[in-house]
Amino acid sequence: MFLFNTKKFIQELTALKNRQAENETKAALLIIKYLQVAKVSFKQQFYFTFIPKFLKSELLIDGRKINALPTSFVSGKINKQTKIISSLISSQPFFYQSNINFNPKSSTISKSNHYFAPSFAVAFKDILKIKTANKIKGVVKVKKYKHRSQNIIIGNLKNPQTVIFSHYDSIGPGAVDNASGVALSLDLILNHKNSIKENLFVIAGNEEFSYDQTVYWGHGYRVFEKKYFQLLKKAKRILVLDCLGYDNPILHTNPSLVKLGFPIKNLGKLAKKITMLSGSFDKLMPVYHSELDLPHLIKKSFYQKAIHLVLKIIQGK
Repeated sequence: MFLFNTKKFIQELTALKNRQAENETKAALLIIKYLQVAKVSFKQQFYFTFIPKFLKSELLIDGRKINALPTSFVSGKINKQTKIISSLISSQPFFYQSNINFNPKSSTISKSNHYFAPSFAVAFKDILKIKTANKIKGVVKVKKYKHRSQNIIIGNLKNPQTVIFSHYDSIGPGAVDNASGVALSLDLILNHKNSIKENLFVIAGNEEFSYDQTVYWGHGYRVFEKKYFQLLKKAKRILVLDCLGYDNPILHTNPSLVKLGFPIKNLGKLAKKITMLSGSFDKLMPVYHSELDLPHLIKKSFYQKAIHLVLKIIQGK
């Protein structure tokens, strides 16, 4: 009997680090390997998307280089007049404005938001020196890179009771976001094989960012939605697994919160049947989209609570 090892899988997935472009493809192949070893049938939904590839980025403060990471979909320069903003604020008001952004809850650089204007993410500890600098000079060069992604589909593709979504790409090592959700999906598929008889699992690629404006995240979900919208309409419920195992699981049904993790085009039409399962967003922010999102954050007790909760939901209890 094949027994899925959650801890081992999360370590293997996060070892790929930033799961974009070639590393996203490697992540998909890792998931497929687990399915093949367990002799579980699956369907691949291939599609092309565009993602940013950073060719050059440098931020100078009074002539000295400062640690910074590019967060823009376009090339360009920034200077003293560039806005300095918290990335905990929605990106929408600043979407087309050059900026230097920071996550005040993180001790490192957190690429929380991306923009269609030259922009950098910096650590909160460096904000004061940036604000008091006499001269700021930054340059970012970005290539719009065509990438073939895929959604991996497992289970009942005719009349599923529940459609369960997770995504395998990441910004940074992405243990919580979202190796945790993928691990839980595979746990249900491989260790609770009855779950695939009446339910459908969609393990999506290209969730973190694409060139879709202004909602650049969730592209892989929208690709599935476009082809299988009628299936989503017929399903009894839709469950999104995103950022679990680091905190007590919370069921979110508020459409404005659900949109953060599942921004499909027909969210309004399907909202009543969509639930997103995640931990506390406040507790996530210190590691969100950063190098700190590592496997040790996933705690067995929180993970077990999440899987028991999902089992109850899909069993209609």
